[in-house]
Amino acid sequence: MNDTMVHVREKKTIRLHWFNALCWLLLILSGFGIISGDFVRVMPGFWPEFMQGLFGGNENLVLTHAIVGIIWMLIFALFILFNFTSVVLPFLKKVWIMSPIAAFKDTWSMVVTLAHLFGIMKNIPVPPQGRYNGAQRLLGTMIIFCSLLIAATGLYLFFAPMFLSFAET
Repeated sequence: MNDTMVHVREKKTIRLHWFNALCWLLLILSGFGIISGDFVRVMPGFWPEFMQGLFGGNENLVLTHAIVGIIWMLIFALFILFNFTSVVLPFLKKVWIMSPIAAFKDTWSMVVTLAHLFGIMKNIPVPPQGRYNGAQRLLGTMIIFCSLLIAATGLYLFFAPMFLSFAET
């Protein structure tokens, strides 16, 4: 057995990954604690009460949620700014799907691969994959779009009441 480690990712990328995972965990837990109405409950009733009690009220929970979200956005923005050509651009070239043809090819690749797992469509070869397979590229593109959407709506929800009078309801 060879004892040599093959490094696939740089340490800064691994650190960003775990920072991202920790922030998302905190944001999900605090976000579910903020949603506390009977009509829109997504967690058992004890969870919002527990989280709001833990943070000393809903206002503190919302503020903590916003601060963690802003720190998450700032760290990601700085990582992108300082590592754009060395890490971000090569990653986007491998993952990013912007054309309908690329999305169709990746979807077809995913369908054929799944069909092979169930023993069907064996006569159709699996298209060449590259570093990431079709499902990973589709998921990666969706995560990028959804993360940008979540960041934009979070900034709006936090800062709009400070600048827009119609948001003060």
